[in-house]
Amino acid sequence: SAASAASAASAASAASVASAASAASVASTTSTTSTTSAQPAKPGEAPVERATAAAQRQKYTVTWLGTSSGAPTSRRNVSSMALRLDDSNVVLVDCGEGTRNQMRAARIKPAHVSHIFITHLHGDHCFGIAGMLLAIMDGRRGTDREKEPVYIHGPPELHRLVAASCKAAQMTLTMPVIVTGFALDPRKEVLPPRAVIPNEENYLVALQGPDQKTDASKKQIQRLEALQRAYEQGSDQIVQSGLTWSVDVLLETFKIRVTSAQLQHRMPCWGYVFENVEDGRKMVLLGDTCNSEAIARAAMNCDVLSHEATYKVGMEDKARIATHSTSAQAGSFAGRIRAKALVLTHFSARYDQVDKYKKMFVKAREKGMSVSDMQSSNVSILKEEAKEAAGDGVNVYLANDYYRYEVR
Repeated sequence: SAASAASAASAASAASVASAASAASVASTTSTTSTTSAQPAKPGEAPVERATAAAQRQKYTVTWLGTSSGAPTSRRNVSSMALRLDDSNVVLVDCGEGTRNQMRAARIKPAHVSHIFITHLHGDHCFGIAGMLLAIMDGRRGTDREKEPVYIHGPPELHRLVAASCKAAQMTLTMPVIVTGFALDPRKEVLPPRAVIPNEENYLVALQGPDQKTDASKKQIQRLEALQRAYEQGSDQIVQSGLTWSVDVLLETFKIRVTSAQLQHRMPCWGYVFENVEDGRKMVLLGDTCNSEAIARAAMNCDVLSHEATYKVGMEDKARIATHSTSAQAGSFAGRIRAKALVLTHFSARYDQVDKYKKMFVKAREKGMSVSDMQSSNVSILKEEAKEAAGDGVNVYLANDYYRYEVR
């Protein structure tokens, strides 16, 4: 049954991750107070350790591996974020093409990846999964983590993409890969047929219904059934506040509760809230969205929010058609949920990085361009717009590839 399969998968996750974590010491390099720090990083630069005398808490580090919207540029790769939970466990949010190479450049070991959370099935967010699975297997070969499962979560159709990628690559899985899709109708929580891929006993798929299924009334069940039908028909009216899907990531000394909720996009999309259930530290990592309200309750008072800012102020009509956000919309949402910090990402290729802009400034002046013309292609204007919309109390940052933010 789906329940027993999900239970078994959860037990396997806890056992395998706990076993791996017990083999490595948990780093204690953070202060006893909840503080945060951020710093940019150059390609290939290792995370900077900042031990303190009162180091008693594990810090969490978010690294933006890709920050471009839609397609890679010469300066940015497509979407992926890596959240380091401890010295030997990393979770990914999205896995665009080339993510494994970005991880190596950032000196993050693919072997440490235990969970991959996919926001939606646009290629710039998920076409790197097959390469990542190969990198994980290569990195774990001959170690005590070689047979440890990798868990992939996301939209219901995700298992088809993973199976097709593995089959096309003639990939032989040397570790269990468990793909769980989030379904709207709790009665859709079933175990679909296995995909036909080599060594298929290592490939498991399941559907998980919303958390609200246990006490659902008949009326609510009927509503969810209607949402499921709308989802299957491709409707963009399926996003509902109040529905969440939860996953627990169990480590040696603490537990991370991952709460997902829908985002409004032109295809089904999810955002993810990572919370330490003991001390309440919270990281919110979102995918493409033109309206993030459905995840607002779970995201309240977060330490850091990663939100797309594909367009600048004045491009609201284009953003609405493309179902993306402007910088001001990102800032407004950060203020709404009282985020301590907002990191902007998923930039249109029309916006250049700040360091590149400095070089362009001279060339533009030589061509007689106005300051406003130059600013229109400068990504820093997005930060200014977001900060104004967010209000006091929210620190705003721009993510380049390999940018890191630490939550202590």
